[in-house]
Amino acid sequence: MGDISIKTQRVYGVSNEYVDSYVSRDDVDADFVNGLESNKHIVVYGSSKQGKSSLIRQHILEDEKIEIECSPRTTIVDIYKSLLRQLNVVIEESSTNTKSKEIGGKVNAKAKLKIPFFGSGEAEAEASGSIAHEKSKKFKNVEYDLSLPQDISEVVKECNFKGRIIIENFHYLPMLVQRDLSYDLRTFEDKNILFIILGIWRERNRLTQFNGDLVDRIIEVPVEPWIRKDFLRVIEEGQPILNVCFDNISEELIKKANKSIGVLQELCKYSCLKAGIRETNHGNTFYLEKKHLNQAIEIKVGDYSSRHIRCLEEFVSGDDTKLNLPYFFLMAVLEADIKDLENGLQKTKIQSKIDQLKEKGMTIRQTDYNRFFNNLVDYQLKRNISPPLFDFDKGGQKIKIIDSTFIFFIRHKDRKELMNCFCKPN
Repeated sequence: MGDISIKTQRVYGVSNEYVDSYVSRDDVDADFVNGLESNKHIVVYGSSKQGKSSLIRQHILEDEKIEIECSPRTTIVDIYKSLLRQLNVVIEESSTNTKSKEIGGKVNAKAKLKIPFFGSGEAEAEASGSIAHEKSKKFKNVEYDLSLPQDISEVVKECNFKGRIIIENFHYLPMLVQRDLSYDLRTFEDKNILFIILGIWRERNRLTQFNGDLVDRIIEVPVEPWIRKDFLRVIEEGQPILNVCFDNISEELIKKANKSIGVLQELCKYSCLKAGIRETNHGNTFYLEKKHLNQAIEIKVGDYSSRHIRCLEEFVSGDDTKLNLPYFFLMAVLEADIKDLENGLQKTKIQSKIDQLKEKGMTIRQTDYNRFFNNLVDYQLKRNISPPLFDFDKGGQKIKIIDSTFIFFIRHKDRKELMNCFCKPN
């Protein structure tokens, strides 16, 4: 590396920017690139901190994408307004209100739009507001309905945008909004306006469950599983940049990461930091030792503990059915085998365990179970558990852990002691 010094945080760790230890995987990156070369939407999915955003940063330049962040309060109109604003379309909302089927309230759906262009013809000239841009912008005035994908498609075409529209955190959207957007994607695909959907779940065909017409119109790219050779490549990619060596602890490091690339990246980063390697080491190659890894594990267990215990407290306290299903569900999860947690817990096994834990004389009907499992993600989002810890795979009838740090957390905690942290609501 010569005299160049690169910060450890740029080489290893979870970051919203590019990290130098990124590695391409044939079964993930190639599928994603094939998707970019097709005229189809792309769905990138997997547990949290498993490389979804890094995949986007690796293959799409900033000026070739528009990114829209979702939250539990985001509506379809919010998404389309954000898209248009980023295309420099000026939105002048009219007083016409239409019912919002997403949230049951009222939103301004019809609006006058001022679409920028630099051609000839009838237009309204406006100063750009920037001293650096002396020539004026020209706008074409039109009126559109911001809730209709056909209208939005026409505006995007007018703006001559040919990149990808990225919907971040699709899983945060209310189920009705997810469904409606899935139907709108059919229209956008017809107009060759292409989206990339990023979501935290671990089942295939999530969007086609909402709209079967999307079959063969989307390409799905799961970012999991990460395998041993991929972890080794990540470790090795960063070693020469920092002039360190993980050979003494690489196998233990991979084992402790519990198949999570996010956890592995953080353990690599903190192992280096605890060894005093805060940037490129210009001396002899530094060999990291088990004590550095143990210190890194202690730091990350502490970091994850505060979040997960708070989330679990919220999880068990939110039930208003008097059945205490969230509490019994959590106890069943904490008693489960780690392998089962990694692979997914069968719904029937969870129900059987809950039936053993519940009070005598209490009746939990199958409809109660179905309602609880089918609304598992929505329930967590309403309790401000974000990202969610658990998801229900309807196709496989399994409960899956979708926060990749959760299994690492419970593997390093005394589970009986952890179970005692939560009291059954009255």
